[in-house]
Amino acid sequence: MTLSKEKMREIEEEENYRKEVKNKISNSKSKKKDKLVAALLAIILGDLGIHKFYIGETVKGVIYLFFCWTAIPAIIGIIEGIDYLIISEEEFQSRCKYK
Repeated sequence: MTLSKEKMREIEEEENYRKEVKNKISNSKSKKKDKLVAALLAIILGDLGIHKFYIGETVKGVIYLFFCWTAIPAIIGIIEGIDYLIISEEEFQSRCKYK
């Protein structure tokens, strides 16, 4: 069972198209999260865990919401906000779940 040259060419074009789309998706800058935005969210709204939702750590965000009536998430949020400002961009992006 052999495929015709035309069919082989169509398959090859489809594979190239898929690779191109995959590269565009992986190189998309919309996936990168802004370090300053995350830091400000952590400092200002850290008690609600909004910064955790922003960087893709949904479970931790829910835990912050669950304990928002205490001062613990607010203190941790301020510390994390300062940490986000200090670390490098590469380290921050590696922490983000949305990649």
